[in-house]
Amino acid sequence: MGADNELTLRFQKNNGQNIVSVDDADNDLLIWNGAAHEGTMHAFINEDAVSLTQPDNENSDALILKGKIIARAYPGGYYRYSVACGRHHFSATSEKTYQVGEQVGLSLPY
Repeated sequence: MGADNELTLRFQKNNGQNIVSVDDADNDLLIWNGAAHEGTMHAFINEDAVSLTQPDNENSDALILKGKIIARAYPGGYYRYSVACGRHHFSATSEKTYQVGEQVGLSLPY
């Protein structure tokens, strides 16, 4: 399962609301409720640090990338997933079973 491992995130505030764009695209791929400085950040995604969650998990303290399961493997003990988030593909592992095509959130600690 091939995967990207870098995103460019742009944090902005507009009328007190947090706005995040991914790779300079206006989209709703990302949920962010935390505090961060305005500006651009390069996020390197490590599959050992991310976790899978619900795609609309707005109560999280993490950045949540909305995505879809596109591949699943079971090497034993856990599932390994390939998750498509927009044009990006990331790898994640979980003991929980998700179906190919299922919408998920990729939780990124910050």
